[in-house]
Amino acid sequence: MNTDNTNDDSHALTWAENMKRFPFQVPSAKDFDLDGWNWKQDFLPDDLVRLYNYHQELFHDNMAQGIRTNERRPSTVFINQLKEEFDLDDERLEMYLFAGLQIAYDRELNAMTEEELAEHMEIQQAFSEAFDDEDGLGGALDEIVEMVKKESEERKALENLWKEGE
Repeated sequence: MNTDNTNDDSHALTWAENMKRFPFQVPSAKDFDLDGWNWKQDFLPDDLVRLYNYHQELFHDNMAQGIRTNERRPSTVFINQLKEEFDLDDERLEMYLFAGLQIAYDRELNAMTEEELAEHMEIQQAFSEAFDDEDGLGGALDEIVEMVKKESEERKALENLWKEGE
């Protein structure tokens, strides 16, 4: 039996890098035509889409970096990078990213043929029904949420006991 994960890590790293628009490159604002972007002066829908795409690139780069180094960096690292790079607060960044996602999604829908759009809507409806089904996916997610809440409460109780014992 092979216990060496090298091939699995290599495959995962390749997969993560291929999720990026610019594989095996550290993303920058310049890659997305955002270098020098000032949200107080420049404000076009394309800017929001590029900001969202840059965010996604940073997310995938973070995932690839985690596989490469076996160290997880919190997402706040690249979120803070975006906030500092563009002088944005949490709320404005969140709104811009959401708007960029919605604009990109709207453009994707508008580019679809009638058949593609009908198929997409069928899939969306199937997902919606699966999440609403208490005996199916929706119920399973509820169970997972409850389990995580319970584990969190247990962890907090143990941490409190440990702090009291110090």
